[in-house]
Amino acid sequence: MCFNGLHCLPDPAAAIREVARCLKPGGRLVGDFATRGQVRRADAYMAVMRASGTFGPGGTLDDARRWFTEAGLTVDELECSGAITHFAVHK
Repeated sequence: MCFNGLHCLPDPAAAIREVARCLKPGGRLVGDFATRGQVRRADAYMAVMRASGTFGPGGTLDDARRWFTEAGLTVDELECSGAITHFAVHK
């Protein structure tokens, strides 16, 4: 599980690659993260959090799909609600 974490990491794609490496075949990763490009007010908040060092670069919905597929994971769910994207993927 990775709830409210990917947007805090300096390299979310690298983190997902490492999780994918550690998952056994059929293993699942489920979580959510703050998503850029969905809600203007949330984007402004995330920019402040990045400037303070609390958030990493984060990503868009398209970035997330690319992170998962490039890590060799199959996307089962990738749904955005406001500025939060919920995901469920498997190896």
